[in-house]
Amino acid sequence: MSVTYIKGKDNIITDYLSRVLVTLDSIKLLILQVHYTTATLNCTPDRVQQLCESTQKDDTLTLLKEIIIQGWPASTKELPPELYPYWTFCESITVADGLLLKGNRIIIPECERKQILDQIYHGHLLEFKNASSTPSLLSTGQGFMLS
Repeated sequence: MSVTYIKGKDNIITDYLSRVLVTLDSIKLLILQVHYTTATLNCTPDRVQQLCESTQKDDTLTLLKEIIIQGWPASTKELPPELYPYWTFCESITVADGLLLKGNRIIIPECERKQILDQIYHGHLLEFKNASSTPSLLSTGQGFMLS
């Protein structure tokens, strides 16, 4: 048996396989990160389902989801105008379990934004105001509701 050394750039199969393994590991890592993010959301399963349904009904997010699956165009000239705001961070947007994520944050559908902002605002009332001057809050499983 004889062994002959061949440079990596000349050994096409070995060069290819070494790159594919890194790519497959990167994809597996990304999939694990996305599933970890969706599994550890600070929402009830009903609220997550509601966000998924709202995402499906939102025309802009439906279009965004299609672009993510098909691949982003080379320039904004080929992009529908309603997706311009997402262009600057297009590489960090993923689709997971019916939700659109920017990194580990959910992209909230337009019809849900006011409710989410209200919940955040009411949550901050607890932090900045005295308990005696704040209305009591009841946990509803989908956030907080003033009582």
